[in-house]
Amino acid sequence: MFSILICSINDVFLDRLKINIQETIKHEYELLVWHNRTDKKPISEVYNLLAVRAKYPYWCFIQEDICVQTKNRSENLLKAFEEHPKTGLIGIASSKYKSNALSGWSTGILKYDLCNIFHEDNDGKTIHLYSNPRNALFENVVNVAGVFMAIRREVWETAQFNNHFLRDFHSTDMRVLILFSGGTLSDIDPVCRC
Repeated sequence: MFSILICSINDVFLDRLKINIQETIKHEYELLVWHNRTDKKPISEVYNLLAVRAKYPYWCFIQEDICVQTKNRSENLLKAFEEHPKTGLIGIASSKYKSNALSGWSTGILKYDLCNIFHEDNDGKTIHLYSNPRNALFENVVNVAGVFMAIRREVWETAQFNNHFLRDFHSTDMRVLILFSGGTLSDIDPVCRC
């Protein structure tokens, strides 16, 4: 059911994430990992290389330093894709607005930003970043953060990451905005699941 694509530079984070995935996913999955510590390829290029090998209909691009706390995340994702056939992309941090300025996913304006993330800083302090001003299960958005992106295979096949434009780690967030801003994908909705 799910192909999980990870660009790895930290074996400790990767090992922790592998265990976390085993404990939280309910469906058949494959783990596609690119060890990028020595190659140092742009994450967009790595994701494209891994995507060629992905075999399942739903793909999750996941940063290796996350920990999924929802025990049935795969069931939730599958249900969301099946019940909302026009949804092409699901994330856990996103925004309903994106300015023309080059920036990350967040606007800093509460009514536009949506997220549900527990962030642990370098001192071990955990902060719950939660914004869901309309208390919605799903929201249509224009920008999804690269920390966790679930996508349908058929959507990916119409527009891959741009390896020439997106050279650094955080520019994948911007690519998702560009991917869904019009053209052939105008009838596919990116959403945030809070």
